[in-house]
Amino acid sequence: MQQVKNIQENKGRTAKSDDTKEDDTQCVSSSFVLVRKRPAGKGAGGNENRKGRNSVKYQIEENCLTIFLPKELDHHQTEEIRREADRQIERNHVKYVIFDFGETSFMDSSGIGVMMGRYRKLSLTGGEVWAANLNERMKKILKMSGAAKIIRIYEEERQ
Repeated sequence: MQQVKNIQENKGRTAKSDDTKEDDTQCVSSSFVLVRKRPAGKGAGGNENRKGRNSVKYQIEENCLTIFLPKELDHHQTEEIRREADRQIERNHVKYVIFDFGETSFMDSSGIGVMMGRYRKLSLTGGEVWAANLNERMKKILKMSGAAKIIRIYEEERQ
């Protein structure tokens, strides 16, 4: 189920939906918020790495690709993520890529490389790359690497 809410009047503030559950992911651009449940099974078109807890899921809605990252994001997963993300971007004319860190507790430089590569690809066409559901460790890695300066970080409003 998805809900699209206009947030143009709230530019500069973080978007939030009262209906959002903890496992929901939001696709955010400057003009809308897209709320959807985290996929339980296979991702877009059945694309799923079958390595148990280190599986990667892909979800496409309209022009937004959400990549649900594995628990450990290292060089073992990044080549597959790079290849599949590029395929989905080309096939579905994706303008927004969200890297969902909800399950991720470790990331090395190859993970940053995957994010930067998708940023480079999408920025040529006016697209955006977002990072969502970051824990403090992942935020620190993105800030220290400089990636946080160009990749948008989605943070839920705290009440």
